Order: sequence, then C-alpha cells, then structure tokens
Amino acid sequence: MNRRLCESRRAWVSSKPQYGHRFHPSGYVLRQAVQRTLFGRGIANRRALYTSTSVSGPREDDRRKTLQTLIELAEGSNPGDCWDDQRAADLLRSQSNPDELRSLGASESTISHVWSAGDLARENTFAHGSFSVRVEARFESAHFLREYRGISEPLHGHSYKVEAELAGKGGGVDADAIAVDFVSAKKKLEALAKKLDYTCINDVPPFDKINPTAENIAAWFHRELSAAVAGENALVTAVTIWEGPVNSVRFQAG
Repeated sequence: MNRRLCESRRAWVSSKPQYGHRFHPSGYVLRQAVQRTLFGRGIANRRALYTSTSVSGPREDDRRKTLQTLIELAEGSNPGDCWDDQRAADLLRSQSNPDELRSLGASESTISHVWSAGDLARENTFAHGSFSVRVEARFESAHFLREYRGISEPLHGHSYKVEAELAGKGGGVDADAIAVDFVSAKKKLEALAKKLDYTCINDVPPFDKINPTAENIAAWFHRELSAAVAGENALVTAVTIWEGPVNSVRFQAG
C-alpha cells in the first residue's frame, strides 16, 4: 500500500479509508499516529501518561506541532477534520495548559472554551468536594542523631515507611476524573525513598549537615516530592514518616 507522510498532521495517510481513519482534506489520516505523538503508549489510560520519562528535543517539537493542529481543530472544526472540536478540546485540556496554548497562538476564546468545558464536565460528574490521594514507599536505613541531649546517639537502624498525601490544584478532579496520577506520584516517591534505602542517612545530603530526625526527613520528602510533581497539576499536602510500626511524624506545610 502506497503511503506518504503528511507533514501538516505528522501522521501517515493512505489512498483509501480503513478502520480507524476519518477523512481530512489532505487525505485519510490515521488518528492513532497523532495520538501516539501525544500519548506514547498511554492513549487508553491517562494514568499511564505521566509514568514515562519527559520528552525533549525532536519529540517535544512533534508534541507542540500536534498541539497546534488540535488548536486549529478546536477553533474551526468541520466534518472533514480528524476530530470534532470537543475531542480536540479534551486532548488540549489533558495535555497542555493555558500558558502553553497562548505561546502556540491559541485565541483567548479557544482557551476559555477548552477549560470551561472541562469545568462543566467535572461539575456534572461529581458533587462539590475535594479529593486527597495517598501513596507510600518503604526504605531500610541507619542513622544517628548528633548531640542528642548533649551526646551523639549510637548508630542504629529503622524500617521506615513514608506516606505522602497529594491533591490536585483546586482540590477537585480534571476532565478525566483524576485528582492526582497516583501511579506517577508513587514512582516519584519510591525514587526519593531509594536515595535513602540501605544507607546511613547521615551521609546523604542534606543530612550530612542537619540531624536526620523523622521531622527533618518528613520535611525533605515534602520539599523534594513537591518539586517532582509540580508539572502535573498536583500539590503535596502532607508527608508522614514512620520509624517502625508505632512511631510517626506528620509534616504539613504551613
């Protein structure tokens, strides 16, 4: 079968329609090719979207070109387009943000339409309220407190557990009815826990300068995880550190 690359849509086109194709003025467009540009392998489940590594370079350029195509569809849909404007708006809302769309040339009316549609969908789906997502990780570490009550502790170990509570900015859910992608959040929390796993925490910055108390460890997890999820419209609301099965400290930013 003869195929050519449609540069305006970054998708393969063929000479006749097949299942999964819809007509576009430039030819029959395989919608999955454009979807893969945005989603990778996570097209069927947005929870998988943020579990992959971030894109950069040519892949990021392709993503932005695809977003520009979706902006065109949202601003002027017709029966010949790959998607109707609502489908394009849904993808734009889940894959971008208002500032990025402005930088790509979207009009304020389009931006307002994209996000007001999402707000309406959320209002119709859920009662008013807020959601909190909790993820946890475990690590085995040794530590000692310097000058604890006037004398340094002997080196000893704990079976730690860290629990993180997260919420979407605004406390609600997005257009896909997800408050926070807990799969991604858990992986990020586990990556931080791995930095302390099977170590003497006193040797790991910043604990080579400050005492590795449960309080300081909880504050460190809160700071590092907050930075890690900042790009996913998520906030870390609290972190709890367990030193064994009984004793715990909960840190909540003021």
